[in-house]
Amino acid sequence: MSDLRDLRNEMKGGNWLESESFRSAVVERFVFISAYISRKLFESEELTIDLVERDWPITQYRCIRHLPARQQFRVTRDMHTWWQPIDDHYDLANPQNTTLKLRALCNLVIHHFAFEIRSRDADRIEIYFNSDRSKAKFLNMITLDTYIEFADEVAHDQAVFFTVDRRTNRQVRHRRRRLD
Repeated sequence: MSDLRDLRNEMKGGNWLESESFRSAVVERFVFISAYISRKLFESEELTIDLVERDWPITQYRCIRHLPARQQFRVTRDMHTWWQPIDDHYDLANPQNTTLKLRALCNLVIHHFAFEIRSRDADRIEIYFNSDRSKAKFLNMITLDTYIEFADEVAHDQAVFFTVDRRTNRQVRHRRRRLD
């Protein structure tokens, strides 16, 4: 994926270190495009079963306060800077570690209700997201490092062995030969 290469190049530049808003814009673009591409590859059955069934580590935060409609879930103090008040609605002090598979991760990003990039510095960037369906239950967080690993795995996924699922009569792609 050229977007992955572009992101890595941006991470080496001076704007990356100096500007949180620049980092957020670059990461947001990369996350949406790569999630959409990954889901399309999944839907067309081009990814290996090894990648499709892999668990990606995320952190979840429980919803503690009723959420407003999407239009009211953005606030500003100066009419120039907008953000989503996720701190007011989710228990960020009590994280729960869990995992998501490729399809769920992509769908939550693509159909997001809340989406926010947070970075106190250029080395630790966190991506917060959930969907309309999950917003009343939890907010997810994945680190940029983990998400880059996810996108890199999708970009370099390569099948070397094929089997047929006897229940569905569909071809299954594998990264390595399975001796059943």
